[in-house]
Amino acid sequence: MGMNPWGRLVGAWREERPEVVYVAMGGWRGMGAVAAARCLRIPFGMEYREGFGERVARGGLGWLGRPAGRVQHWVHGLGAFSVVASRGEVETLEKGGYGRVVRVGSGVDCDWFHPDHRDEAMRRTWGVSPWLTVGLMGGGVVREGNVPLVLEAVKGLQSRGVRVQAVVAGEGPFLEECRERWPWAVYTGRMDRRRLAVTAASCDLLALPSMTETGGREILEGMASGLPVVAFDSGVVREHVVHGVNGWVETPGSDAGYARLLGRVVQMSEEQRLPVCRGARRTALGLTWEVVVGRFEAVLRRGAAGEWPEGAIPPTVPSPSAT
Repeated sequence: MGMNPWGRLVGAWREERPEVVYVAMGGWRGMGAVAAARCLRIPFGMEYREGFGERVARGGLGWLGRPAGRVQHWVHGLGAFSVVASRGEVETLEKGGYGRVVRVGSGVDCDWFHPDHRDEAMRRTWGVSPWLTVGLMGGGVVREGNVPLVLEAVKGLQSRGVRVQAVVAGEGPFLEECRERWPWAVYTGRMDRRRLAVTAASCDLLALPSMTETGGREILEGMASGLPVVAFDSGVVREHVVHGVNGWVETPGSDAGYARLLGRVVQMSEEQRLPVCRGARRTALGLTWEVVVGRFEAVLRRGAAGEWPEGAIPPTVPSPSAT
């Protein structure tokens, strides 16, 4: 859209007027779309991008954190609806004065991510064919992902003779340090979508130790591949994972508790884990893209008709300059 998204969008939408606009990006492009929709009096909704004010503050502009958060609040209040991924986010935003908040969530392709893609030849290249494998399927190997928690837990299990291995999928700024500190683990590096699906199905557990990274996509892709999740009971995890049904959860903040839980799960028999693996797959089958897209279309129709999502509350719309 170049450097003038507002002008280009106004011109395009005057020629072919949409019934509703959905803004899925932030920054100047997102604000340009909002401005164009308001100029033409087209209803619009926005994806809520978590913690805008906090991200500004972490970027070294702490004094701008609160004003940035208020601007975000104000802009969302102008829209017909705000879209979030989890019930927890709905509750948090409504407590913060946001209104017309609706949960849509993410979906997963359960044909692409499928237990049948398990590849014993791949497992042999990992040197773990007869072993249980712990898969770390995060979107990026970053320090915030708390990868050391799982790698140290696996290292401790190995030292006691437990046959377990860790597979760290993907790449990121923390990858080289991980390779240096835990050289015995398997590191896949960058993967295309096909290899990711095969890797997921070839693992046995999905370990998500992060307290800051949402991991929503990784959870669903892992579950679709038949992997039960071991994670902290917070955020998107709480949305999808039921302890003992499709995964196992630990109290947030208890690293020691998480390591103990992972150890117990790793040492379960295949017969004990199998019902939970099946539960993970069933959960994913209820969250296919067909289901999610249908839910999203219903939200757009309500927005276009000027209707509030069922159960939504009106927003508090502060001035962005308010203190």
